[in-house]
Amino acid sequence: MEYGYSIGRAVWSVPAIGDVDGDSRPDIVIGVDDGRVMVFDGGGYKAQISLRTDVSPPCTNAVVRAVTLVDVDENGDYEIIAVAKRCNRVYVLDWSESGLQVLRRFDLSSDSDNNSYAVWYKNTIYVTGLSGNLYIFDYPSYSTTVVNIVSGYGLDTPAIGDVDGDGEKEVVFGGRDGKVYIRGLDGASEGSVDLTSYVGSATCFRLSLGDANSDGIEEIYVAATDCDNVGQSYLLIIKWNGSTYQVGWVTNPIEGVNVSHPVIADFDLGYPGGEVATIAHDGSLHIYRSSDGSAISTGNLRFGGNGGRGGISVIDVDGDGRQNLVFGDRSGCIHIYEFGDGTASGTIWWGYNRQNPQQNGVR
Repeated sequence: MEYGYSIGRAVWSVPAIGDVDGDSRPDIVIGVDDGRVMVFDGGGYKAQISLRTDVSPPCTNAVVRAVTLVDVDENGDYEIIAVAKRCNRVYVLDWSESGLQVLRRFDLSSDSDNNSYAVWYKNTIYVTGLSGNLYIFDYPSYSTTVVNIVSGYGLDTPAIGDVDGDGEKEVVFGGRDGKVYIRGLDGASEGSVDLTSYVGSATCFRLSLGDANSDGIEEIYVAATDCDNVGQSYLLIIKWNGSTYQVGWVTNPIEGVNVSHPVIADFDLGYPGGEVATIAHDGSLHIYRSSDGSAISTGNLRFGGNGGRGGISVIDVDGDGRQNLVFGDRSGCIHIYEFGDGTASGTIWWGYNRQNPQQNGVR
């Protein structure tokens, strides 16, 4: 460890990494449960802004559990999109001299109570809410489109990719009514898939996208887990068959635990296509073949009762030509597993909790 810094409050947001202040060096950005957005670099703490006290009007009781980095103004460094829970606002923050300032603010409905990460694509911010709405914020015009997807049920974090092979991107997200929704970039419906017959009450959906079978169409990988952190979880795939979306395979239940966003990569383990991996809160690592969902034996890869937190990153950490699975647990430890020689040469389709270090959720 090069340095440690006590935040003083809970940090639920996955750190986003990129050059925020224009010095050509990567910074680390986090959101904090007391409403702060904090920036660190290789030397430690750098700056922060409180959405409760440092902005006007104040974002009362703000909790920041989602930060995304995007180059909004295309000047080579990243702006920060912070989604504030409880006060229900989305902020675009920029570096100014020695600190952060607000560039834009978009409001969500009062019942959104949002934990969704923002997704940025073609000058547009996409956010989902627990109100059942998809919010589409057009950045240049400062306009907002609200699309009601389902009443009475929340929506989970979206992902963007071409999931029907038409050459255009779609917005994909899970609803807590048990459906996965596919929408055009303008919010128009392009279909939905009801998963309740496969997953029962496990209707908190964590989505990842990847073309592991190399047919030019992104598959939708769903980690279906119980919203109350009890019960059982499943991993499944949704594929476009040329005319409609269908469920391809569903794993056996992962009993009694929540599981993370799946990562999709070719670990070169000798199977056709790639593999899908997830970690569970009971401290177990699960890897499946992307082709048929069959489990791949990894031995007894359990890392104690503290359980996994956040999600997995796939990267060759030490440069030895072996792909690593890197993840943290709830006791504050970092775990690194690796496969055999040469496994770092395989494709990574979705290699992080939210696809890449910027957390932008786009394939």
